[in-house]
Amino acid sequence: DRTRRLLASVMEHDSGIFLAYISVMYPEQLFFSIVIAREFKRQFGNRVLVVFGGEKIAKHIDHLKKSPEAYSLVDFLIVGDEKAPLLKLLNTLPKGQFVDIPDLYYRSLDKWGEYVRSREF
Repeated sequence: DRTRRLLASVMEHDSGIFLAYISVMYPEQLFFSIVIAREFKRQFGNRVLVVFGGEKIAKHIDHLKKSPEAYSLVDFLIVGDEKAPLLKLLNTLPKGQFVDIPDLYYRSLDKWGEYVRSREF
């Protein structure tokens, strides 16, 4: 119910495409993060780009790649400290150029089930 109220609040201020950042710090959070991502995608479709991040997200990349549902829901992964990469992602999102964003992984356009690493910070 709280998630639905949050989504309704976001919809009132909708201005097109936006990012939903979900911090995944512990393995137990991964399932619930995917549930939240699914709800965002259900409500907003391709207008929302889902970003998973956190200090331990690198440990979950293989799971996300192997799960068709999870892979289809998570557009970007930020490994480690998310502040600088997230800000650069927000600034470059309109251009669609993600190769120079530190510690960012993004879904491959060429190969399903793969995340492409932008570069290390």
